[in-house]
Amino acid sequence: MILKKAFLYPTLTCNLNCIMCYSKSEDPGKKKEMTLEQYRELVAKLYKVGVRHFDISGGEPFLYRDLEPLVREIKSYPDTRIDLVSNGTLIASRYEKDIRRILEKVDQVFLSLDSMDADKHDSIRRGEGAFEKTMAAIRLVQRDFQGKIGINCVVSEENRDQVDPLLEFVRQEKIAYISFLRYIDVSSNKKNLNLYVQENIELYQKVLSFVKNQREEEFLPKIEIGMPGYMVPLLKKQIVRHPAISVYYDPIRGCHAYEGNFAVTSDGEVTGCTAMVKYLKLSCGNVTTDSMEKIQSRLQQKKELLRDRETLLKTKEPCKSCEYFSYCRGGCPAAAIQRYGTIMMPDPSCAKQSGNK
Repeated sequence: MILKKAFLYPTLTCNLNCIMCYSKSEDPGKKKEMTLEQYRELVAKLYKVGVRHFDISGGEPFLYRDLEPLVREIKSYPDTRIDLVSNGTLIASRYEKDIRRILEKVDQVFLSLDSMDADKHDSIRRGEGAFEKTMAAIRLVQRDFQGKIGINCVVSEENRDQVDPLLEFVRQEKIAYISFLRYIDVSSNKKNLNLYVQENIELYQKVLSFVKNQREEEFLPKIEIGMPGYMVPLLKKQIVRHPAISVYYDPIRGCHAYEGNFAVTSDGEVTGCTAMVKYLKLSCGNVTTDSMEKIQSRLQQKKELLRDRETLLKTKEPCKSCEYFSYCRGGCPAAAIQRYGTIMMPDPSCAKQSGNK
């Protein structure tokens, strides 16, 4: 198996407690962190098997004590790319001390902004003053690294009314990129925050209306929208091709975890994607104790397990009679294990599930 991208979680410690978080940063058992020397060994192994793209997040990555030397280590290898994802709240207070130097070496930094309403953003992030700190970070990074910064917004029932204000903000600030990420129900939050068919259609229509209403000479950010796979046929007649808009479906034609990329948790456990980081059942081994050959073999085994899941779900309702099954093939297994304790159930956010819209 050829590996291309690694998602690194150097720490799962976080200074916030976001309602949609799947990294289990509140779990004391996840506080163990790999040493810098272990990361040096890991980066060398990953580079050897083909990984060139490194995505660093957490937790909050700026809380990892050795983030700067880790970034330097990765960039010491030719043709490597680093994307860094942060909630932004620590950037302004530490900008001149060390964060500016770190940002000089990363290729792109994605900062989380879920609302232009300060109280709503703070409520979603469960951190008083988070909005003001993140806004300060956005303006600092945009000032010094224009073109490097992107905004991530996880769209849920809590903030779907904020799409228009966020789009207007990134246009006014000339921020290069904004991604409206699909909320995937893998957090420990008990509220049902998923968007369903009509809300997803409205999200796309808001974005399309925004780009259509801009004059040709005005700045337009690149806009990415994440949708569940079952939306493919439902959006087909709505889609209008526009160079500023990119729609992706997650998952599409089955879950693609364990295919070409994987996630490494703070203690070295390897899983198939970012949504799986807290589930030991989905681990392929540990980079501190297992060889890359052994981990790659287990990646293939887990990939086959996901295909077995599709085969099983096709024989059970609601998937058995669903006209959209070929697009989602059961949806997100991480969401299933969070809700039901097993991946052998359909994604609970599916619009065909009992009780969903």
